[in-house]
Amino acid sequence: MRKKILVGLLIFIALIALFWISGHSRLELVLPDQAGLTAQLTDASNHTKNSQLRGTVSRIVGRGQYRLTVKNSNASYVEVINTAGFLRKTSVTAKLTVENDRTFVGDNPAACMYYMRQILLSSVCQDIYSQLTMHVPATSTVPTYVRKVGGVIDGSVEAFLTQKSLLVLRASNGTGHLRYTIGNNFSLNDGHLLTELSRDKTYTFQAYKDGWVAYDDAFSEVWKYDNSLSHATKVIINHPKNSSFRPVALGTSTNSLMVAYGNGAGQTKPSGYDTASTEPTTKKTKTIIVDGSSEYSFNMSVSSFTPCGNQKLCLLSGSTLSVYNLASGKPKLLFKMNDVQQIMGSQPLLVVTKDGVQSLDADKQAGFTSYSFGEYNYCGIKPADGGYLLCVRNFKGRSSALYVNQSSSNTDSIDKKMLDLLKKDGVKDAIIYGSSIFVSPDLGQPVLGVHGYEYPDSVKAAGSQKINQAAKDLQINTTKFRVVVTIH
Repeated sequence: MRKKILVGLLIFIALIALFWISGHSRLELVLPDQAGLTAQLTDASNHTKNSQLRGTVSRIVGRGQYRLTVKNSNASYVEVINTAGFLRKTSVTAKLTVENDRTFVGDNPAACMYYMRQILLSSVCQDIYSQLTMHVPATSTVPTYVRKVGGVIDGSVEAFLTQKSLLVLRASNGTGHLRYTIGNNFSLNDGHLLTELSRDKTYTFQAYKDGWVAYDDAFSEVWKYDNSLSHATKVIINHPKNSSFRPVALGTSTNSLMVAYGNGAGQTKPSGYDTASTEPTTKKTKTIIVDGSSEYSFNMSVSSFTPCGNQKLCLLSGSTLSVYNLASGKPKLLFKMNDVQQIMGSQPLLVVTKDGVQSLDADKQAGFTSYSFGEYNYCGIKPADGGYLLCVRNFKGRSSALYVNQSSSNTDSIDKKMLDLLKKDGVKDAIIYGSSIFVSPDLGQPVLGVHGYEYPDSVKAAGSQKINQAAKDLQINTTKFRVVVTIH
């Protein structure tokens, strides 16, 4: 009897051990051998463990999916890892990439931003062209300021194709949709009526293959254009077999054109890539994405989506990014990312989180932080030639537009230094455009002098000295950035 109990106990212990082994994996991290590295491992439930690590590290982790983030002050590596059970080893080599270069190109931008000829234009989306705000570049003596583009030609902006200096307006007088060439000082020339577009509809334009695609709000009309908008071909979009589904979003990449249809619950039609997320409702929702003759069904509401990688599809539902492989003809979930606010682009995919903008290769399930917010708050993102426009807001409530160049690396972190400059004793305000930094010293109250209330020369000199010392303390590169002290 005792022997049977002992055998049973050993079997029970063996089963528990087998169960534990089946649910755990060996994770080997090969990290750069440098000080100051932080490794974050976030599981599917959003629990995060932070460690100061370097070199090669091995850990026993539960079977499942993890997001690994390795970073130092200016470089990072991000990978989504799927670990297997039975203590099988998953090895990850973290190769850190420096954040992308950033340039301040304007203050307090409106929601829709365009970057052309190294000048920022912004407006309320689909506002009339004459009300477009130009953020005039700073000079050596004058800070950036804004003015309206103006002009005698008017209509709501439907497309701003900066690479080709083209614009599409829906004419205010009801004429229809006109393509213009953008001339010097942003004047409009050579108006050409796009007769294929219905004059009583509004259209959205998106990049597609080597040209553009335009579609109306109901997705009843879809047109493919060449890159100069001079030739149009009607695109036939197949509808899902279930006729009760309505179109909610269109996604494009270099070679793919897909339309998402929803059953109505929790669905919102986004305008392009950059519409804010729609939180899923408690009611069961469903989305069908049509790609030519293929249909892919998902039990979720989709606020934004894009083809990404090689036969990959990236869907944003609420604050969760899901990446699927479509190679087999049936969607296979590869990985998820939580706390996502927005997605943009395709390869690489730009993923906006609370910490920054991640540049993600969907095929490799890996990437890096293109821009980290730090103490800034996020207020918008738009595509731009060679990179993207990013709206960030500082602790004083001022928003700024940054042009982030994806082909160049950050070398000075001037955006973070501007925050530190604003906190310095003796600094009343500081604004930046390009390489020009204008700083107003805090000189206290003016005193009555021969010219009225003014600041004594000694006070102004002391204020200027404080500013210059602050710039030196923050290691602002004065060969690259010009610091101008402004006293009013």
